[in-house]
Amino acid sequence: MVAAGRGELALVRLLVGEFGADDGLVAGDGQLALRLAADAGQREVVEYLPVRRGGAWRRWRVHHAVAVRRVKRAGVKLYWFGKVLVWYVPKFVLWDCPRHGVVDPLVRGCKYCWANKHKFGGWCKRQAKELPGRVKKAGKAVWKCAKKVPKGVWRVVKEIPGAVKKLVKWLWKAITKIPAAMKKLCMWIWESLKRVGKAVGHVFLRVVAVLHTAVAAVLDYFRNIKLKDVWNGICEVTEAIFRGLPRVAWKVISSLGIVVAGIIIGIFGFAGKLIVSFFQVLWHIAMYAPRQLGVIISGIWTSIAKGYHEIMVWINPKH
Repeated sequence: MVAAGRGELALVRLLVGEFGADDGLVAGDGQLALRLAADAGQREVVEYLPVRRGGAWRRWRVHHAVAVRRVKRAGVKLYWFGKVLVWYVPKFVLWDCPRHGVVDPLVRGCKYCWANKHKFGGWCKRQAKELPGRVKKAGKAVWKCAKKVPKGVWRVVKEIPGAVKKLVKWLWKAITKIPAAMKKLCMWIWESLKRVGKAVGHVFLRVVAVLHTAVAAVLDYFRNIKLKDVWNGICEVTEAIFRGLPRVAWKVISSLGIVVAGIIIGIFGFAGKLIVSFFQVLWHIAMYAPRQLGVIISGIWTSIAKGYHEIMVWINPKH
């Protein structure tokens, strides 16, 4: 099996022809020597080994088990994310905070007041006696503050020119950084146009290749080119349109976020870093659920694709 998977044709011939190695043995995960060679693209070994069927169910089950584990992990993460977002956060805001911050202290205060209601008469009498002294102290404090107001106002007035000067300097620095930010934006536009152009060109070349293959197949009466070649070309076109273009579009959008973040940080400095960090946190929270859904869909799709592949292998063991 190792020799077949590595494409060691001479060693495979030696083991099978001279030493009588059984190439039909099925491993615990369902692998055959023929399947290992075919999956590794070792066509010479595949042509040498005889046709063998077997182990398809084991191979699919092993692959499916891996996909199920991925789907299960993603499902658990998605469940807890939804539970925190839908249950724990609203419960904390609408129930825990009002209860522990308002209701419970109010209830404890009412209980305390009711338990010590006999002390209220003396407390009110004491407060009435101390009220004139407290009013006198409050008046003195207000007078002291009133005397300090002119000095404070004058101090603030003197600081205004310096504050205005600092503000002007900060605005000037921000303005001087705008050309560099515009340069980054123009570079992003140029790089994005190049990426989109390459993706569209790739789709165009795939379409031309399919048309060429189809026309050549018709002209040669399918003697040299098989319908499988046409089908593979159509698959490549479909992949380029529905996988290549969206991937390029996603890269362009992602790069736009990086460019905008760089522009904000370049203009506003540390404040820009705080703004960018805040939006990055929001972005990760917003994209968490779609990522886990993507993992689930990918796991299900790979399991289905593996089943289809095993069906095709059973039809043509050297596929």
